[in-house]
Amino acid sequence: MILLSSHRWLVTRGRIEEAKISIAKAHGLSISHLEENKLVSAEVNKMCDHWEQERATRGGWIDCFKLKHKVLYRTFMGQIYFHF
Repeated sequence: MILLSSHRWLVTRGRIEEAKISIAKAHGLSISHLEENKLVSAEVNKMCDHWEQERATRGGWIDCFKLKHKVLYRTFMGQIYFHF
């Protein structure tokens, strides 16, 4: 059994052509005409758009403890409600 590379991981690493090949193989499509295949192109474009949006709005766990926009207050209130 052969495991395919994750096409989402490949997109996040900028390896778009390899992601197209991975998607084509996952759908059982020929990899000789990838540029003409609308399914593969649409899926890769959607993943690239999603990745760009995710990178632009990325936050980390430390953001839960910042005072900006009452995030720290909401974090503590969520914990209080969770325990009761």
